Amino acid sequence: MTDPGKPFRLVEPYLKEMLTARMLAEALAMGVIDALPASRAALGRSFALTERGLDLMLALLGRGGMVRIADGHVVLTDGFREALAYRDLIETKLRFADLVLPDVAGLLRPFLQEG
Repeated sequence: MTDPGKPFRLVEPYLKEMLTARMLAEALAMGVIDALPASRAALGRSFALTERGLDLMLALLGRGGMVRIADGHVVLTDGFREALAYRDLIETKLRFADLVLPDVAGLLRPFLQEG
């Protein structure tokens, strides 16, 4: 029997934090995730990333449990590789978050002040 909730359970841990999720969205859109494994130098060259930009990307993706450094290369973690089998779900959830975030952010003060 297949577990219909499995894709959601696999994907959710990587989308919990807004900044990390936004970095994942950029890394997917740029093709960085598809280029792994790769050296830091290769990623910088291939995607025209500054050293500071690459540091930020790898720090956030690393903190989110998506990538790690192995033998001098940036690689996907085993858990994220498994979740990436549901890439369409990841990308859909990221797009949905982009759509609703402005509304949520815009309504935060009225919610706090008016209930």
